[in-house]
Amino acid sequence: MNNIKLTDKLINGKNVLEINLNTLQQYIVLVYNHLKDKENEQHTNITLIGNINHIYDSYAVDFKSICVELLNKSQSYTINIEKNLFKNNLDYFEQSHIINNKRYHSISRFTNSNAINDVYLVCGTDDHRLINYKGKDNQKSYERAKNEIKSMKLLKYNRRFVQLVDYHHDKDNQIFHIITEYCDGGDLSQKYKHLTDINLIFSESYISNYISQLFNILLDLDKHGIVHCDIKPSNIFIHELDDYGTLILGDFGCCKFIDKSTIIEYQDTKEHTLETNDFNSKTIDHEISVSAISNINATRGTIGYISPEAMKRQYAQSCDIFSIGSTILKLLCCHPDDRNNHQLFQSTKREIKISECRYSKQLIEFIHRLLDQSPKNRESLNQILNQYIETNTNNKIITFNLNTPFHNTSVNVTEINFGYEFNQILSIGVLPESLESLVFGRNFNQILSVGVLPESLKSLKFGFRFNQILSVGVLPESLKSLIFGIEFNQILSVGVLPESLESLVFGNRFNQILSVGVLPESLKSLVFGIEFNQILSVGVLPESLYSLKFGRKFNQILSVGVLPESLESLKFGRKFNQILSVGVLPESLKSLVFGYEFNQILSVGVLPESLYSLKFGWEFNQILSVGVLPESLYSLKFGWKFNQILSVGVLPESLESLEFGCKFNQILSVGVLPESIESLEFGYYFNQILSVGVLPKSLESLVFGNGFNQKLSVGVLPESLKSLSMTNYIDRKDLPQHIENLFIRGQRIDIDSF
Repeated sequence: MNNIKLTDKLINGKNVLEINLNTLQQYIVLVYNHLKDKENEQHTNITLIGNINHIYDSYAVDFKSICVELLNKSQSYTINIEKNLFKNNLDYFEQSHIINNKRYHSISRFTNSNAINDVYLVCGTDDHRLINYKGKDNQKSYERAKNEIKSMKLLKYNRRFVQLVDYHHDKDNQIFHIITEYCDGGDLSQKYKHLTDINLIFSESYISNYISQLFNILLDLDKHGIVHCDIKPSNIFIHELDDYGTLILGDFGCCKFIDKSTIIEYQDTKEHTLETNDFNSKTIDHEISVSAISNINATRGTIGYISPEAMKRQYAQSCDIFSIGSTILKLLCCHPDDRNNHQLFQSTKREIKISECRYSKQLIEFIHRLLDQSPKNRESLNQILNQYIETNTNNKIITFNLNTPFHNTSVNVTEINFGYEFNQILSIGVLPESLESLVFGRNFNQILSVGVLPESLKSLKFGFRFNQILSVGVLPESLKSLIFGIEFNQILSVGVLPESLESLVFGNRFNQILSVGVLPESLKSLVFGIEFNQILSVGVLPESLYSLKFGRKFNQILSVGVLPESLESLKFGRKFNQILSVGVLPESLKSLVFGYEFNQILSVGVLPESLYSLKFGWEFNQILSVGVLPESLYSLKFGWKFNQILSVGVLPESLESLEFGCKFNQILSVGVLPESIESLEFGYYFNQILSVGVLPKSLESLVFGNGFNQKLSVGVLPESLKSLSMTNYIDRKDLPQHIENLFIRGQRIDIDSF
């Protein structure tokens, strides 16, 4: 961002900023709001209208913005018109900080900084960072900074947590300087505010995803004996990687380390100071009255998210479980009718109110469990996780995305979907006997013993990392569909794949020799991945196979008899470029697709008389003799480079659909195109004069490429034509009488007014 300036334009009565980006040499127009809200937030609801060179005076009230940026306090100050005007480099920063011989330039100071904690948004040589000054004559803050650094060191490289970049311990002045990554994707409190501003809510699928992510965060904290003690929406940041976003936990200033062998660690005996601010980003609403605060003895945490035991200065994992429950409860309060529900919960009555018309009974019950007033009912994370499994059992389906042992008590579950986090050993009996469909996520890579997969299983899909040897009997005899992930590359012995299997998909890494008998006689569909490039012997592919797809690298000679007589659909990958002898392609074949590099001469008899559909790849540019294309052919598509003269009789009389590639530009004589053709499409370069009678009388749809600019004389277009697409103009009198659709340069033309 090299230049920010205030324009004299108004859009819908709001000021406009122009931001000049060197990479695009265009302006991004932002509509923004100067007004301050109750949290001293400035320039909120910044709306990106588009990358445009001209700014319009007004837009329709209901215009669709490309995106709406939700800014936190620090971002609010990055766009400061008076200071940033016409500044093009880092020299304009008024203050810099030297930490361990590295210079960081101040962009802004957070408005909620105070005498104890000074917080700045800074930038170094690469990414923006967040710098915290902790200490400053406050022994409690100084000691908590030690804990924060210790915890962040333990969680280094774990992307579920805000990462520590650098720190400096000024022992003489008892000050810690802590630099962390800056989470510019905002946090859950900002997302909550955004949804409430536009009268939207978090869907239950979002809530379930967030619960799963937060539990995985708890599991990681538990490994190190860390209790965060201040989980709340404004400490949970969002990295937008997918539809839901990845949650990142920050601000470990309140955390404690506990002995895992105990349930409750110890009582804090230090002075009472309740956390009511969040120094990493903007804070959430504080909804408890001053009189209520006076009865709280907690030394850490934020009002509304503190567990009952933490109120008594007793800290354990159950405290964080409660805080997650309160966080989720807050997110369930977006609807106007629900806005006061979290405040109601914070009151002395601790009433939990969740809309039953917007959220399921299972979810509501689960939130009640998380917010149970008794810590004993929350002290076991495994117990909570088992309850979470029950909550996610919906219509006989379980979705489980936690890296913790899986336990199930339901006997009616037919489908289980493990998420990318799950990578635990499955014991015999864990999966229900009613299970029909099982999906493993990206990270699962555990050995499966005989008996783990139930005999009821019909569909199995492995994730990216699975690459374990499969013994005979591991896959049940009921299995019909099997999909391997990208990494799987193990030798398959005879008997591993059950005789019931009908569909098999290998991942990209699989490149093992297949012996006769490995693929079961029941197999109907087979897909190879990118790497597979092994010679296939006669008998390897079962006689039951009707669909076969090779991957990108397959380029082996196929002998007569390798492809079974049952095969109806065959697709080659990019690299295949072998000569095909007569008899290689079975007489049963109906659909054939060649890959990018295939460019071999096809002799008469190579393509079977049963062939219905044929597609050539990019490189194919061979002369086709009469009789090469079978009389059964219905659909034919040429690739980019094909540009050979077509003689009368080359194209069979059965052909109904014909598409030429980009390069084709040959004169077409009368009789070349069979009278059976109903759909014809030319590529970009075709620009030949068409004589009367060239286009068949049965033609209904005709598409010319952008390069065609020949005049179409009266009678060239057959009376059967219903749809015509071209780029140049055509007189109405030259159009067939029964034309229904006319497209010129992609725009549909009204025939009646043409």
